[in-house]
Amino acid sequence: MNIFKKIFSTLAVILIIFISLKSCVKVAYGTKNFSIYERTEISQIEILILTPSNKMILIKKHPEFEAFDAGLYQIYGTQATHLVSGLWNIDGVINPFGFRWYNDNVESVWQFYLKLENKSGYGIEESSFGDKGEEYDVPGIIYNDKISIGGIEYFLTEYSQEDLNVFLKLFDINADPQRSE
Repeated sequence: MNIFKKIFSTLAVILIIFISLKSCVKVAYGTKNFSIYERTEISQIEILILTPSNKMILIKKHPEFEAFDAGLYQIYGTQATHLVSGLWNIDGVINPFGFRWYNDNVESVWQFYLKLENKSGYGIEESSFGDKGEEYDVPGIIYNDKISIGGIEYFLTEYSQEDLNVFLKLFDINADPQRSE
């Protein structure tokens, strides 16, 4: 009976070390192609663009005022470990033990680290984004048809290449993922 206790204890320690070390590795997050998501608030439309170059653009359009506010983020993070069924282990300050339960249609779970690199706007008095260089630590849940970042859901949508080019020009980002920026 004593040998089973030692084996179980050793396996538990190895599991804890594995999960702890995995959460120490932060990688740049990017997509193969541009992914565009959208959500509508009462008075604004928010457009979220994930780029192949590990950038995230968040645009807040105010149609009634013909105004917009936009932020460019460097995005990197720690991918959560999918344990079983809807149970994930994710590193972060929100949940120190790291265990979270999500329904089964989740593709991947991340602890995103966002760094505001630049911001732009037109027709607004003051940007709703923080200071350049500000960093944010938020969970990200990726589904087939939507993404949740910091608890806010954005739904996958399609824009024309012309519209995408307009959004990317705000921050001089190349629309061709094969070319370097």
